[in-house]
Amino acid sequence: MATTQSTSIPWKERYIRPFHGKPFSELSLEEKLWLHRDNVESQHRMTIYRQAVDHTYRPSVGEITTGESGGLPPISADEFRDTCNKSVPLYILPLGRPRLPLLQVLHNYIYRAWFRPWRSEVEHERFICKFIYPGGVEYQQGNPSPSTIDALAALNSAVCAEVESRRRYYAEQIAAHSGLEDKHDVDSHIMRRPLSSNIVENHKFHVLQPLFRALLIVVSPGLYDNQRSHTAGTLPVFLVRTGVEDGLSGPISFDTITADKGRIADFEFPDSWPRSGNVIKTDLEAAIDFVKALEEREARAFGLRPDPVAAWEAQCRQASGPPRVCRGEPIPGPSSCFIERPNFPVWEGEEAASGGEPTWMRMERFCAWREESGFEVMEAFEGEAWERAQKSKTRPYIVQLRSGRTLYL
Repeated sequence: MATTQSTSIPWKERYIRPFHGKPFSELSLEEKLWLHRDNVESQHRMTIYRQAVDHTYRPSVGEITTGESGGLPPISADEFRDTCNKSVPLYILPLGRPRLPLLQVLHNYIYRAWFRPWRSEVEHERFICKFIYPGGVEYQQGNPSPSTIDALAALNSAVCAEVESRRRYYAEQIAAHSGLEDKHDVDSHIMRRPLSSNIVENHKFHVLQPLFRALLIVVSPGLYDNQRSHTAGTLPVFLVRTGVEDGLSGPISFDTITADKGRIADFEFPDSWPRSGNVIKTDLEAAIDFVKALEEREARAFGLRPDPVAAWEAQCRQASGPPRVCRGEPIPGPSSCFIERPNFPVWEGEEAASGGEPTWMRMERFCAWREESGFEVMEAFEGEAWERAQKSKTRPYIVQLRSGRTLYL
């Protein structure tokens, strides 16, 4: 989209002033689109971080049954949205150490590897993976056992079954709720009496990806060597083919992961194990690159699912959509096509401090701070300070962190 520069307002002021009280009505269309995309990226990073780190999904292998929903408890609307539009599940085995900041490290590394400012398709919580912390699995000192891999494959099948069970439930509830339209907004957008907050009304734009059923990434914390996120690409992980390849454009082959591209050879399962040829040990960098290549292959064959343009148009038709951008003449979407990047340079120094930098940069600093804080807490738990605190008679326990902050437990 071409950007028309104003001659009355300096370029710098045009894009910093919206954060300092400039009336929305005075913004140009380009400024409104910039702000909308900036907000979408910020919400995406925070949502993905929260679901991956703070509220990690924790189904148990002990709950698996052969029922229609796989036997798992009903997932929440947040978990439904967080499972759909993700390319693959990432299973983190039991940590084995208190306060290990592995989730923060994994999130930060993977998000940086996947996200492209202004360009990534981020609507409807699209992302490369969903973090799952399975219950009922024993801590693994090193490589996961064949029984653990089998259990995770079965659990993934149950998770997928539960997602589709929720989708049917949503459709039934929405159908039962139809015909209750009773008011309109100022633009005559139809508004219905609100459904429960645990009903995903736009569930058709939240798609369980075929690749999600076909491929798992498994992380064994016993192989984690306290890498920070900037070096976490060396972390050994496991790719597991489930054998469920319905809906894919072709079979999944590990042939591209060679000794020169991340394959780790110190891992073999007995040939008698049926899944032995469907598991490979590699590093996190190679695994993420492998999944990104599969994403691109599937997108070339079928396009993105859901279609970003159709999803954007549906958002604009809804009263709950982005009306400040969409009202008036239709705006072609999705938001990944809003910004011509050369017109939006990276601000530094005083400009960034004054609020002119894109929000995703501030979110990146926040997530990096959370990661470093996690290492501080882990070191406190594993050091002498924690031992002294446990022996003290004071309550709560008081632990001094290396940054000078005090931790009360």
